[in-house]
Amino acid sequence: MKAIQSITRYSLMALTLLALACEDTYIPEIESTANSLVLEAILTDKPDIMKLRLSRTVPFDGRSFFNGERDASVWLKSTNNESYRFYQASSGIYHSEDTIRTKEGVGYYLDIKTDDGEQYLTEVEVMLAKNDIEKVVFEDSIHHEVNYDYWGEPFVRDFDGIYISVLPQQPENQATGYLYKWKSLVNYYIYSVEAMMEFSYYCWKNIQSNTIYVYDYDQFMQGNTLKLDNIHFLSYFYLYPSNIDSSEFKGTIQQAYASSFYYYIEQYTISKKGAEFWESVKNQSEATGKLFDPVEENINTNMYCVSNPALKCYGFFNTASYAERIIVVDIDVRKIKRYFTVESFPVPKKMEDCLENKMSEFWY
Repeated sequence: MKAIQSITRYSLMALTLLALACEDTYIPEIESTANSLVLEAILTDKPDIMKLRLSRTVPFDGRSFFNGERDASVWLKSTNNESYRFYQASSGIYHSEDTIRTKEGVGYYLDIKTDDGEQYLTEVEVMLAKNDIEKVVFEDSIHHEVNYDYWGEPFVRDFDGIYISVLPQQPENQATGYLYKWKSLVNYYIYSVEAMMEFSYYCWKNIQSNTIYVYDYDQFMQGNTLKLDNIHFLSYFYLYPSNIDSSEFKGTIQQAYASSFYYYIEQYTISKKGAEFWESVKNQSEATGKLFDPVEENINTNMYCVSNPALKCYGFFNTASYAERIIVVDIDVRKIKRYFTVESFPVPKKMEDCLENKMSEFWY
C-alpha cells in the first residue's frame, strides 16, 4: 500500500514538473495605430455655454493619459444656417463663445479643423422634443456583496442601502434612448465619547457616480422604471465602503450613520444611435481585463474626416433633451422616512467636512 502511495506521489510530482516545463510566455503582437482624433460632445436644449473635449488616442503600449488636441478650429452649425464659434479653454477643452439656444426639430453638426490641416465633420443630429422625468423611486433594499476569505472561499456580506430607479416621460419619438448621470451629497452624524465628555459631529460627503447608465426605448417599455443604482454606501449605520477616519474626531466613536442625502439626477434623451454608442462604451469599460474584450473599432461614431477619409476618428456628437431633478431623502432608523423635490443642490466649499455641535445649513 505504501509503495502504491509513493508511486502515486512521485507520478503527480513528475506531471507537475512536466506541466511547468511546458509553460511558455505569450506576448501578443498588437498593432499600434496612428493618433486618432476623439470627440466627446453633448448639445442639450438647455440654453447654456456648450463644452466639448478633443483628444488623441494613445498607443496600447504607451502611458495612459489625456492627450488633448490643441489649437483646433471648432464650429457648431445648424440646418437653419446658424454658426457658433468655440475657443480653446485649456488643452483639448473647448467652450462656445456664446450661449447656445437650440430649437426642437432642427439639425446640428460640428465642423472641426485640426492644427495639422485635417477637417472633420459630424453627422447631423436633430434636437429631440422636450422629455421630462416622470418620477424617481427610492426603496429600502439589501445589497449582497461577495467577498473571499484567506483560503479563497467566498462569503456574502449584506449591507443596508437604497435602491434607486427612474421613470422618464413617454417620448414622442420611439427611436430614442436615455443617458443618466447622478451625484449625491450625504449628511451623516458622528457621536463620540471621551471620559465624561460627549461630542456630536454633523458631517457631509459629496459622492459622484462613475457608472454609465444608458437605456434605449425598448428597455423602457419592458418595465415601469429603469434601474440606476443600489447605493449601499449610504448605509444607515455606517458609510460603506468609505471608511470613517476616526482620527478626525475627539474621543471614541459610538455611533456613525447617514441621516439624509441630496440626490441630483440628470436625464439626457438622445437618439437611438447615440444610445448604441454609449452602450458600446459601457461594455468596453466593463470588459477591461477580460480575455475577450470588445475592441475599440466596434464602438460606432458619427464623425468622419472630410480631407482624408482613410483617417480613423472616434467619439460621438449627441443632441439631447435635458431634464434634471433634485431630491432630498430623509432617513429614519433603517428605513426611508420620506423624500421630496427641492429647487437647488448644495455646493459646500469642501467636498467632505464636519461641524462640531452645529448642523450645516443644508442638514436634514
